[in-house]
Amino acid sequence: MQSSKFTLSRLSIFYLLISIIQLSLFEKWGWTIPETHYRSEYYESILPRFLKSNLGQFIGKKNKKIAYSIFENPNEKAALVILTGRGLPMINYTELVTDLEPLELSAYLMDHRGQGYSDRIVTPPHVQFVDHFQDYVDDVHTFFTQIVQAKKHKKIILIGESLGGAVGTLFQIQNPGIVDGIILSAPMFGVVGLSELSWIASPIANAEIRSGHGADYFLHEEKDPAFFGNLLTSSRERYLVRQEFYREYPETLIDGVSYQWISAILDGMAEIKSKVNLYSTPTLLFQAGKDQVVKKRSQNYFCANTRRCQLVKIPDSKHELLFERDQIRNQVIQEIQKFIEDLLASNRLQSERNQT
Repeated sequence: MQSSKFTLSRLSIFYLLISIIQLSLFEKWGWTIPETHYRSEYYESILPRFLKSNLGQFIGKKNKKIAYSIFENPNEKAALVILTGRGLPMINYTELVTDLEPLELSAYLMDHRGQGYSDRIVTPPHVQFVDHFQDYVDDVHTFFTQIVQAKKHKKIILIGESLGGAVGTLFQIQNPGIVDGIILSAPMFGVVGLSELSWIASPIANAEIRSGHGADYFLHEEKDPAFFGNLLTSSRERYLVRQEFYREYPETLIDGVSYQWISAILDGMAEIKSKVNLYSTPTLLFQAGKDQVVKKRSQNYFCANTRRCQLVKIPDSKHELLFERDQIRNQVIQEIQKFIEDLLASNRLQSERNQT
């Protein structure tokens, strides 16, 4: 009997130790802000951290000011460049930067032209507008040459979400060798509904552009949409904090897309598809199973026709995997961390080989 009790005691201690180890790993690699108290910690830690980052501007295509921020790490092992999703200010990605802090990365973020704190192109300023998709890509190229590569980095890793994923992909196709690895979160290689109807959407958009209405709304969105029925995330807390932020900083808001933007995005997606065979960068691509914004078929095509593309499907996620509820988001963050760790490990291995 005593022996039995002793065995049970040892088992209890064993499972307790396992729990402690799991908890410590969770705290190290889990999400930065649990949804249970997301709002308070967002304003107490995430927002102040962004405001303390190295904020600046550079001159992009057609003399437009492009806003950026840098989170420098004195023990940097690699540089991380983050390209944001459509309409999303770069400040939203400060949580991601904090999540990846254990990897000792310096992070570089920028607002695409026409959104966030970058120069707006047209009036009204809340409509998404870009003259040509290539303008986005050229801005990223300037960002790299003037800001990111102003300092030497052992490796450069790019994370692109949705629109940022498409822009980053075309940038890498046009400038191979600059980026060592790419992480794509629901990249905009095709848009649900729009891609299928491009045969009619493109002529309509171009007709409006020729008539001088390119800056008019193709699709106007609510300025303060309710959480219920949104297509972006199932995280109520993250969604509501974002809407609150827009009310407090309305200058960062985008509430629709223009005819010109539709024409440009269709051209950009078509170019990526036509040049997919030129892409060979190690890539981690996240696909959201419940995505009703971008086309999963286009993402499948991309991965099937490129080398070194790892497709990770997250069945329960909506479009914005990086802003999903904790259960989903934590899985995504862990996959990102592993991908980056593998890239850094390969860099160390190559250095050791070169030394021998």
